[in-house]
Amino acid sequence: MSVTKEIKKEEVFNLDLFRVESIKEIQGKKELQLQIVKDNPYIVITGNETFTEAKKNRTNLVTARTSLVKEKASVIKKIKEVITIPVGQTYDHLIEITKPHEEKQQLEVDRWENIKEAERKEKLRKEQERKDKHLSNIRSIVSFNTEKIKNLTYESSLTFEVKAILDDIEVSYEIFEEFGTTLLSELEALKFTLSTRKDTLKEQEEIRLEKLKLAKERLEQNRIQKIKDSITEFYTTWTVAFSKMTFAQIADTKENFLAVAIHCEEFQPEFAEKRALLVKDFEAREVVLKEQEKQRLDLEKQKEQQAKIAAKNKLAQDKIDAGNKAKQDKLDASQAILDTQKKELKIEKDNLLKEQRILVLKEIGFDDDLALDLPHLKIIFPEEDLLTTDEEFKDFILDLRYKILNPPTPTMEVDYEEPALNETQEESKLFLESFCDFCINNHGTISKEYIVEFLKQ
Repeated sequence: MSVTKEIKKEEVFNLDLFRVESIKEIQGKKELQLQIVKDNPYIVITGNETFTEAKKNRTNLVTARTSLVKEKASVIKKIKEVITIPVGQTYDHLIEITKPHEEKQQLEVDRWENIKEAERKEKLRKEQERKDKHLSNIRSIVSFNTEKIKNLTYESSLTFEVKAILDDIEVSYEIFEEFGTTLLSELEALKFTLSTRKDTLKEQEEIRLEKLKLAKERLEQNRIQKIKDSITEFYTTWTVAFSKMTFAQIADTKENFLAVAIHCEEFQPEFAEKRALLVKDFEAREVVLKEQEKQRLDLEKQKEQQAKIAAKNKLAQDKIDAGNKAKQDKLDASQAILDTQKKELKIEKDNLLKEQRILVLKEIGFDDDLALDLPHLKIIFPEEDLLTTDEEFKDFILDLRYKILNPPTPTMEVDYEEPALNETQEESKLFLESFCDFCINNHGTISKEYIVEFLKQ
C-alpha cells in the first residue's frame, strides 16, 4: 500500500508521449537549417566570380552540417547517461526478482518434458522394432523360398509351391499388419521366379531324356555294328583268301572255310546270305583256278611267250602299284576323323544317318576310314557324301555291289575282255536291284535288316 501511494506521488513519465522536438537542444534547429539553405542557394559556375560565390555557399553548408554532427554526439551521450543506462539497470533489478522462480519452474518443466520425450522415443523404438521384426521375417521367408527354388530338382519342382514359411510354420500375411502387402508382392515375385525355374528344369530334363534315348540307340547300334563287323570281317577275310587262293590250296581252303561258325543272333540270315555268296565265290574261283591250271599246263611249253607275257604283266602291275600308291597317299592325307560335338539334336540325327550309311558301307567291305581295299577294287568314299540323297546313295551301292560281285577274272591272255554275265550273275544282279528298290521305296535307306521282309513279299 505504501509503495503504491509513493509511486502516485511521483511524476510519471510516459514514453509513448515522448517527442524528440521537446528536447531543448533540438528546438529551432530545423528552422535554422532551412534558413541556411535559403541563404546559400545552388550556383552554376560560369566564371571566377561565380566560382568564389559557390565556394562560399558550400563552406556555409559544410559548417552547418558539421556543427550538427558534433551536437548530435553530445546530446546522444547525455541521453544515454541520464536515461538509457539508469533504465537498463532498473530493468535488470526487476528481472532478478522473478528469474530464480522462472529457472526453478523451468527445471520442473524440463524434467517433465524429458520424461515425455523418453516415453515418445521408447514408443518410436518399439514401433521401429515391430516394423523391423516384420521386415526381417519377410526377408527370412523370401530367403527360405529363394534357397528352395535354387536347389530344386526336376522331380521336386513338380510339387514345390511358394509358401510363407516362418520357423517351419506356414503363416498368414495378415500377421504382418501393414506389411502384409509387401509379403504378398514378394511371394508373387517368388512365384514368377519359381515358374521360370520350373521351365528351365523341364527343358533340362527333356534334354537329359533325349540324351539317354540317343545313348541307348548308340549302344544298340554298337551291338548291331559289332555283329555286322564280324559278318563283314568274315566275308572280307574269305573274299581275300579266295582271291589269293592257288590251285594247290583249294582243298585246305575249303576245309578251313567249312569249319568256321559265327554266332550272329538276329543277323543269322545275313550271315547265311554272306556264306552263300562266299560259297558261290569259292566255286567260281575253283572253276577259274582249275581252268588256269589247265592253261598253265598247256602253255608251259611256250616259255618264251610266257616270259613276254610276264614282262608285260609286270609292267601293268607296276602301273597299278603306282596308281594304288597315289590313291593310298591321297587316302592318308584325307583321313581326319571329325570329332563332332553333338550339341544339338539335329546334328545328332545327321550323325545317326551317317552311321546308318556307314553300316551299309561296312557291310559291303569298307573299313572304318570308308575305304574299300579289295584286290580288284579300291574305293575311298567321301565322308561329305554320307548325307547325299537316298537316290544317289542307292545308285552308288547298286553299282558298287555289282563291281564287288563281278571281279575281273585274271587270265594268262595278253588281251583280256570281260566275259558277258552268265545266267547266275544276271539273276544276282536283278535280285540285288529289286532289293535296293524295295528298301528305298519302303524305308528310305538300304540295309540287310529288311531282307526277310523283302523275301516274304
